This record gives sequence, structure tokens and C-alpha cells, in this order.
Amino acid sequence: MPITTPALTPRRAATTIVVALAATLATCTALAPLAGAQSPAPPAKVTGAYLYIHKIEASSAGRAKIQPFATLVFRTDRQLPRRFDGLIRAGAGIADQRGSVGSVHGKASRCYQVNARIKPDNTITGTTAAGVQQTKARAGSRLPVEITTANGSPTVRRTLTLRNAKPGDVSGKPLGC
Repeated sequence: MPITTPALTPRRAATTIVVALAATLATCTALAPLAGAQSPAPPAKVTGAYLYIHKIEASSAGRAKIQPFATLVFRTDRQLPRRFDGLIRAGAGIADQRGSVGSVHGKASRCYQVNARIKPDNTITGTTAAGVQQTKARAGSRLPVEITTANGSPTVRRTLTLRNAKPGDVSGKPLGC
């Protein structure tokens, strides 16, 4: 005996198409987070930091000049994320003067640095909500520093003692970089 199927009316065809589309949409919606989304990495933690006076020789209008900087070097427990163009997604400041964060040993490093210019009168000028603030910056001065890493981690605030440069400071040797 041959098997017969009921006739496919326009209404039954429309219902079949709607049910098929709903099933496909439910499957795609369920799989979409698995396909492209990555679980966010936990925030990086600052494991060490130091502050020293870094003197850089610069020439302007044919004359050599030594410009001092307060350099903050810090280490994290993992690499900080980078933007599409390779810049580090983090921020840091010394005595309310914000600066760009750079890596100490290239992209594979977990050590980073930021510089703040020390003016000839041995002050660092920073901007706060109350206005412009000047902080004395000599060897032995205690300066506030703050480090903000990406991924929503809280800002790390510490007070570090500014010291004269020692061999290995530029390469992060005191932190084992």
C-alpha cells in the first residue's frame, strides 16, 4: 500500500517555513557566543614598582642639555593587553602628571615604564580636579603614583620614594625584568 501525504496547502507551507526559521534562529543564537566571544581575561595585578631619576641628554638649537625625568618602572603578573595598533591599554601617572606607558623589554615583557618631566626648579607639574599642582621632585622625595591597567581592574595607588639612578634601572633589573 502506497504512503500518501496530506496536500500542502499555502497555509500549511507558511507554517512549516516559520517553524523552520524559528528553529534555525534559535540554533544560531545559542551558538553565536561560542563562535566569536572570548572570556575576558582577569585583570593584571601590579607585583612591584620603583621610581628613579633618569637623566636624558637632549640637544636643542645646537646645544646639549640634560633633562631629568622621574621614571616609574612597574611589573605585572601578566602582559597588559594592547590596542589594534600595538599601544598598551594602560595608564600611569607620577604626582598627577599622566604619561604613556611603554614596555621595558619589548612586546613579550611584563615590565613597563612611564616618565614624568622634572622642571629646572625640581618640581613635577600635574593636573588635578582642583587645578595645577606642583610637587617637589628630588632624590628622597615621596611621590604619589597611580597605575591603571585595562579590563576594569582597580587603580593601584602607591607612594614611592624617588631615588637616584642605579645600574640596571633602565632595564628593570631591580624587578627581575
